[in-house]
Amino acid sequence: MPQSQPRQSPRTDPFNPLDPIAIGSILRDRLEQQEPEDFPPRRFSGAGLYALYYVGDRVPEYRPLVESYYNDHKIPVYVGKAAAETSSYGYEPDYGSDKLYQRIREHARSIGEVGASINGNLRQEDFKVRYLPLEDAWIVLGERALLRTYRPVLWNSVINGFGSNPSGEARKNPKSTWDTMHPGRRRAGELPNRQLTLDEVRARVRKGVEISLMNESEDRDNAIVELREQKPPVIWGLPKRGTRDKRLLVSDEERFLAELRRIGVNAPDYRHVSTAEIPFHDEP
Repeated sequence: MPQSQPRQSPRTDPFNPLDPIAIGSILRDRLEQQEPEDFPPRRFSGAGLYALYYVGDRVPEYRPLVESYYNDHKIPVYVGKAAAETSSYGYEPDYGSDKLYQRIREHARSIGEVGASINGNLRQEDFKVRYLPLEDAWIVLGERALLRTYRPVLWNSVINGFGSNPSGEARKNPKSTWDTMHPGRRRAGELPNRQLTLDEVRARVRKGVEISLMNESEDRDNAIVELREQKPPVIWGLPKRGTRDKRLLVSDEERFLAELRRIGVNAPDYRHVSTAEIPFHDEP
C-alpha cells in the first residue's frame, strides 16, 4: 500500500515590521489617537508628520469629507513632514527645535493669504490638524506610508501646489491646480494653469473626494489609476530655452482665453501651435 504523503502546513507570510503597509497602519493608528487641534496649533517642539483636515463650509466639493470627518472617519486633505535636519557631519539632530510647528505655521500663513483675498474660499478656522513627533529616521518613510494609507490625498496628488515653495517671475508662471481652486496667495503665478481650467479642476476634486471615501479595494486602486491617467490636452506652454521667439505657445485658444477672462488678466503675446509643439506637459 503506498505510503501517504505528510500533510503540508498552510504557508503563512512572515510579518515584516518595516514593510511600508505595516508602518502606515502603525503610524495611522498612532496619529489618529491624537486629538485634532485648531489650525494652527499652539507652539510645540520636535520634528515629524502631520495631517490637515478640512471642516469648513466654503468649498462645496469638500462637503463629503466634512460629513465623513464628523462621522469619525477623518480623511486628511494634506499629509506632510518636517525633519529635524540631521547634520551632514553626523551630529545628533536638534529635536528641541520647532521644525514641525513652523512647517504647519507656513501652511497657516498660506491659507491666511487665501482668506484675506477677495475671492478666497479658505479660512484658517476651516481646518483641524493632527501631528506626530518622530525620530528623524522614521519621518520620510512615515510620510510615504501615510500617503499610501490615505491615498489619494487631495492636496498631495489630486491638486498639486499647496506645499510648494514660492517661485520666481509671477508673470510667466502658471497657477498650480491648488491656486486655481483656491485663489489669493501672493506666490501664485499670474497666468492660468497650463493643463486644467477651473471647472476641470473642480471635476477632478469631486472625483478625488469620491475615491477617498471608498474602502480599500481593487476598485479603489483602479479608480486612482484612472484618475491619474485623465490628462486633458495641454492648454499652453513656454517656448524652448534659447528660442528667439519668446511668445507663449497656446494649443487651445478657447480654454486659454476663457481662463484669462475669468481671472481678469489681459492676454500676453502668444502664437497658436499644435499640442505636439508644446515642449512639455505639466502634471495637473
